[in-house]
Amino acid sequence: MNGKLSEQPPAELIREISLKGLSGTLRLQQQRVEVVVYFEDGRVIFAASNLRNLRLREYLQKQGLVSEKELSALGTPSDPGLASALCANGRLDRRTVDALFATQVADVLRVALLWMEGRWDFNERTRFGDSVRAEPDLRGLLMEAARRVQPKFVSSRFRNPNELISPVAGLPNNISLSPTEGFVLSRVDIPTKLNELIAISGLSDLEAYRAIYVLSLGGFLHREHWWSVFRREQATAHSTDLEERLSPVNLFPPRLNYREKPRKKTSRNFLSG
Repeated sequence: MNGKLSEQPPAELIREISLKGLSGTLRLQQQRVEVVVYFEDGRVIFAASNLRNLRLREYLQKQGLVSEKELSALGTPSDPGLASALCANGRLDRRTVDALFATQVADVLRVALLWMEGRWDFNERTRFGDSVRAEPDLRGLLMEAARRVQPKFVSSRFRNPNELISPVAGLPNNISLSPTEGFVLSRVDIPTKLNELIAISGLSDLEAYRAIYVLSLGGFLHREHWWSVFRREQATAHSTDLEERLSPVNLFPPRLNYREKPRKKTSRNFLSG
């Protein structure tokens, strides 16, 4: 399945894939820049880009962990392959590698989540074959991106003024909201029509749309009408109850035990070299 980012932005794609518990590879492309995000049961497990400054080598050199000479001696393996080689020869420990990958994956997602032009492709048959796992703060990254995209684009994501915006149970208390977001959230104690929520917020339309969009992407509010791409039947068996998965507790599934699968080679996999 594929489409245009102008019609389905990365943040909404990632939210839907996570919500429906899908596994596979989301490839995002803007001109010559590509980002690949790997999912397992709706959980982001890795992300990579062909931008040089977002490769593991750059992070290692910037932090002074490995010299350029040492890196050159290892050739041009994939980022996971490079990490494995450095751990095997005792140059790095696994904790350091995990921290580096967590930072790298978050940086890759920060770049891609702001793309409003380009193309996307999701392939459920392509899986991540390495044992490396990164656990980015997906909720925080989605909300951060929603705060930064153009206001007019945000408002274009709301098509129906009568769309119901509903409260969500079990809200986390460790996520920082802006005063505007907190105020809008406090106005939703029952399902409320979008136009009514904007009216009682006392904010301009663009400000209200922004706050509602941020809160909805973060799982603090439930929107009645998201722009859905993936069919309901594509969701995994344990993810068919979408209302339950809309809870902030379930929106981003916990880490699962991983069984390594053989990697399927693709001609466009830039994780190598």
